[in-house]
Amino acid sequence: MTDSAPDLVIRDDGAIRTMELGPERTRNALSMATRFALAERLTEADRDPSVRAIVITGSGDSFCSGADIAEVPRGHSAAEAYRYMTEASQVVSRALAGLRTPTIARVSGVAAGAGMFLALGCDVVVASTDARFIPSQLRLGLPPDWSGLWILPRLVGRAKAKAILFRSDPVTAEEAAAIGMIAECVPAARLDEVVGDYCERLIALPPLAVSLVKDGLDRNAAASLPEFEAWEASAIGLAITSEEYERKVADFLAGRGRRTADAPDDVQGTTKTTTRKR
Repeated sequence: MTDSAPDLVIRDDGAIRTMELGPERTRNALSMATRFALAERLTEADRDPSVRAIVITGSGDSFCSGADIAEVPRGHSAAEAYRYMTEASQVVSRALAGLRTPTIARVSGVAAGAGMFLALGCDVVVASTDARFIPSQLRLGLPPDWSGLWILPRLVGRAKAKAILFRSDPVTAEEAAAIGMIAECVPAARLDEVVGDYCERLIALPPLAVSLVKDGLDRNAAASLPEFEAWEASAIGLAITSEEYERKVADFLAGRGRRTADAPDDVQGTTKTTTRKR
């Protein structure tokens, strides 16, 4: 599949669907039309069983410079601004949060404002060494949108989130990786390789189990331990009755006892006798 929406190019490579933001001349600033198109395409991809991983990236040498400021409401009432937020600004962050399919942000160059939190809203963020994450909203007199105030402290902790936002300085990819804000910082020449490796590993895993892991990790930020344990029991119950679980267990038992360099005895489930020191 290769499809295009306003400043959004969709490409399929096997089970990987890539969504590339544009236009390059604005460093991929998000117009209103692009926001709605991106939310719609994300939802469509999630409903397509042939899509096992979604990559979001930008055209040219930037990820996304944020919302198209020319389209941000001015001179509106508080009620009108509220409607803008709920009906337009938050459509992509809500779509991302509701996906079962894992998402990977491939980031190079600038990821600013809404672009920064679009990236951080993905499940895995891989950035090249030239990438910069810029929380620019505060400099315009706005708190972060796109669920930024919810996402950032859950990644780096409340104290570090405050420091990042109050300073409003660019965060380099190296620093972002060091503080746990993103998964990896890699040389630009290896960016596609590393993103591709994440995708291939995800595709090789059972899709139901992957979606349950994603859901569980997202839930544990808000759920109490008893609530999470109830979800966990339901999730395991769903997975353990699936055909893919039966197939994987059958494959495992058929190969039990085999010794390979990639699957040592303890992984294969064989019993090993050890002598304890007293």
